[in-house]
Amino acid sequence: MQGDFGSKEKRSQVHQFFKKHLKKYETDTLSIGDQRSMRVYLKEGISKNKRQKNGITNWGDRGMSGIKMPDFLQFVVQKTNYESMQAVHYISKRTNKRPKYFAICGNKDKRGITTQRVSLSRGNPEALIRAQFGKDWDRKVKCGSFERVFTGLNLGQLYGNRFSVALRFIDRNTSDADIVKNIKNVEEHGFVNYFGMQRFGTFTVRTHQMGKEILRQNWREVVRLILVQHADFEPGDKERKQKMTDLVFGEHADGAVHERLQEAMSLLDRRDRLEKTVLISLKNQPNDYYNAFAAISRNTRFIYIHAYQSYVWNKAVSERLRRHGRNVLVGDFVVPDCPDVDQPVEQEDIGDSD
Repeated sequence: MQGDFGSKEKRSQVHQFFKKHLKKYETDTLSIGDQRSMRVYLKEGISKNKRQKNGITNWGDRGMSGIKMPDFLQFVVQKTNYESMQAVHYISKRTNKRPKYFAICGNKDKRGITTQRVSLSRGNPEALIRAQFGKDWDRKVKCGSFERVFTGLNLGQLYGNRFSVALRFIDRNTSDADIVKNIKNVEEHGFVNYFGMQRFGTFTVRTHQMGKEILRQNWREVVRLILVQHADFEPGDKERKQKMTDLVFGEHADGAVHERLQEAMSLLDRRDRLEKTVLISLKNQPNDYYNAFAAISRNTRFIYIHAYQSYVWNKAVSERLRRHGRNVLVGDFVVPDCPDVDQPVEQEDIGDSD
């Protein structure tokens, strides 16, 4: 909005007018050199139905001269000592956007400094930037490299990962020659690509255990595992989570269902985002364990399934090594010098291998 907005008093009057009379819109001031202009844009929280009812054009249809604008905001998140979904939920809460609008390609380790791309449907980069400049924003989570894209991210949409690894606590008796020998062995023979704690988590209930119960459609047990899980290193968590679980499932618990669920909710910690979602659903629909699980974000539900697939992979690889060692077998896929081509191994390709 162009005009004479050099006066702070005039800008304040415009801001107040929109807040009072046009609550569907947000305003802010844009400074370019010595000039001031005001921007007016639709609040992100308005649902699709309300947009249609009020004749408001969707974000993806807004543009100049009929040009379609991208529907998604993509950005890079750097996190320290955060799980991927924990970071997404934190950003979701601080920007008042539902978690279902966010998407990532996969989980990154909690114990480390990691970066990964995140997509947000109808996202506003200014809102994320403003939130990060807030005094109470956790500096362990950083967002940047914003760009508009036409499609969001999906789980598994990964080409690969790149790591910088520091090896600590090496035995003092280990010689430089031993280290060089071991590095050369990895270079020549590679290593078994097992899935590790990044995929299975560090809680007392591993993600693949939940995935197994999901495949069995044992929804009561799935919800119980979500409620009872806790971090090994958090003092007092075991007793608190067990009491919460007993209130929901324990036959000895007294009182009405709603009263017991309310008491269970009073035991929630600020980090218990999954537990809170499940308990709210159970409070509205007691004993409906399937819908309680379905209330969790789609990305999180799929992570449990993928974790069980990874668990089966680890078991299969271990059995393969036990039976055949590192020998190449018929049906194996090998990667030649060209990394974009996978070639199956035929019988005549196999010579004497150790």
